[in-house]
Amino acid sequence: MKSDDIYLARMCDAIGKIRRTTQGLDAEAFAASEQAVASVILWLTQIGEIAKRLSPETKARVDAPWKQIAGFRDVAVRDYFDLSVRDVWLTATTDISALASALDCAADVATK
Repeated sequence: MKSDDIYLARMCDAIGKIRRTTQGLDAEAFAASEQAVASVILWLTQIGEIAKRLSPETKARVDAPWKQIAGFRDVAVRDYFDLSVRDVWLTATTDISALASALDCAADVATK
């Protein structure tokens, strides 16, 4: 079993990848890029999977919507065709910033 510190670092790494992928794009350009959409969905899915593995103590310490984060992963994996590109975009550009703050991801990790 990995430590939660490793899991949290991996979440921050995925957040950085999402930010780099969406940087300079608007919603329309994002939706038009199959590669960007697929990449962001993969990283959001990874974040959701990691959320399921965190200890209850870490989930209590870090204020984040853990159930919704894990739920996104479930939809992405089980009901992929029901995912809205608009919802992926909003998650990647709005919700991910809140998660980065809650996790205290270093700015340089989240943007390099």
